[in-house]
Amino acid sequence: MFKSIISLFLAVALFGCNDDQLDVVIPTTENYNFNMKLPTDGSAGESTETIADVNSYAVNNNFFIKSFKDIILNENGDFTIDVPQNTQLYFTSNIVEPTSLANLAVETTPLANLLAVTTNADMAHTVNGAPNFFSGSYIPTTNPVAEAERKSIAMMRSTARLDFDMSADEKILVTKIVIANASKITSVFKQVTTFESTDKVTYTKAYDPALKGKLLDQFRLYESTTPVTVTISATYYGVPMQTTVNVSTVERNKIYNILIKSTGTTIEGTFAILPWESPVSIPTDPIQPVI
Repeated sequence: MFKSIISLFLAVALFGCNDDQLDVVIPTTENYNFNMKLPTDGSAGESTETIADVNSYAVNNNFFIKSFKDIILNENGDFTIDVPQNTQLYFTSNIVEPTSLANLAVETTPLANLLAVTTNADMAHTVNGAPNFFSGSYIPTTNPVAEAERKSIAMMRSTARLDFDMSADEKILVTKIVIANASKITSVFKQVTTFESTDKVTYTKAYDPALKGKLLDQFRLYESTTPVTVTISATYYGVPMQTTVNVSTVERNKIYNILIKSTGTTIEGTFAILPWESPVSIPTDPIQPVI
């Protein structure tokens, strides 16, 4: 009898509950349509690289909430992601997912920790420098015009490009270039300030036969706030010579054009910093002196 009374009381209590009290609150999601493009090449006007291995990391209320792996883009670069409203999205492409990104804890990792993630220290570098990848982001806004623009994801290169120009004197023949104190790792996403790595690497490239004129896209470098030393070995009228250029700061998605000239008895180098967003012409006089 006592058990029956208890059962009846529980049934009445549950029946009398408001429906809202039983519902689990689930954030509203919606489909977001995006278009992704790689930046154009500064020398040819069009990118020669293709988008691959696209991942996205969603942030809501300043915390990482979900990752989207191997996003498929159509032939025009269009794709759709279903996320809660007011969600920020951070994209990577052309990179094997770094361990620190793969290990992010859902709902407990703050945005600042996501943006501080760096590449793996064991990423393979080559004689041509650091492996390039791309990153981009979508930050929602209530402005309709800006919102439409932001849904076109402009991916940014992770590296800077080094060009060399000896065209002022065809008697200057480059035999070797050594890049010292270059960064071995970088931040996956662009930082507010230029990223600095304490882990450094040296690249050496020999030219046999020796080359003259303009040498485009010879090295790719990660960001650095400490000087990167560029040593150019060459012959001038058959006489071996050497000059060193110190690039004080390296920023991603920039072209550093090293201009080598003759002083009459030796050679010297200076550098210019150029945009890497669209076709550019290399200036005759560098805008940045050697430090």
